[in-house]
Amino acid sequence: MIPKKPVLLGVLASVVLFAVYLLIVVISSPQFTPATAVTLAVNFNGVIMAAIASGVGIQVFLLIYKRSLVCPIKGVGAAGATGSTFTTFTSFFTLANVGCCGLFPFYFSLIFGTGLAGALVQYSQTLTMAGLGVMSVSILLMVRGIRKKQSANQIQ
Repeated sequence: MIPKKPVLLGVLASVVLFAVYLLIVVISSPQFTPATAVTLAVNFNGVIMAAIASGVGIQVFLLIYKRSLVCPIKGVGAAGATGSTFTTFTSFFTLANVGCCGLFPFYFSLIFGTGLAGALVQYSQTLTMAGLGVMSVSILLMVRGIRKKQSANQIQ
């Protein structure tokens, strides 16, 4: 039986991430009304936003669930957190192609240069998919570790 606390915290993390994502879209798109910015983000990046939020929710669930095991698993989750952050970051550059989140490339170019900002806009879709891949592998590794630990506990 799955405890309720990890499920609730996983869902909460997904909802909070989705809300923060949309808030950042609105803040970084001052040329659009908030409703237009949110509509553009959902229309052009909705699937990616849902994948990121779901992945983070699953990661939070697994991290909390593994802590509830008799012998907690150590050393799992850092790659998933890095993948989540990277994926979320690069997905904002995808929206720059449709005029949304225009402040992201602008501020990024001020700090790191126009070439890198342009490359992030140009390859944002590929980088976002790579980040989703890292998230997926991290989730699979965490599930494998939990299953191994559960089967080892049942044998003993």
